[in-house]
Amino acid sequence: MKLSGVEYQKLVKSIVKAYPTKDDLAQIVMYSLEENIDTIVNSETTTQSIVFNLINWAETRGKLKNLLEILSQERPDNVELQNTIKNLLTKYSQNNENIT
Repeated sequence: MKLSGVEYQKLVKSIVKAYPTKDDLAQIVMYSLEENIDTIVNSETTTQSIVFNLINWAETRGKLKNLLEILSQERPDNVELQNTIKNLLTKYSQNNENIT
């Protein structure tokens, strides 16, 4: 299942607040997905664009659920991020749909 535009927008905003720099994101991507962020997205742009493109990359490769779980685990005290991710994962599991 693809994220809706509203879900995409809310997720991008939540991730940017939790991971405000490219370096924050680069570390998580390397540790968890074993990918270099520079090979995934154009990292010479805004953090918001990096996050947007990272979500798109993960979604098209069936790695979105994994990415969301990792981002959530690494920022357990970030209430906005936790709620956004929890709501997405719950919605898709209740509808018996896979979030890719």
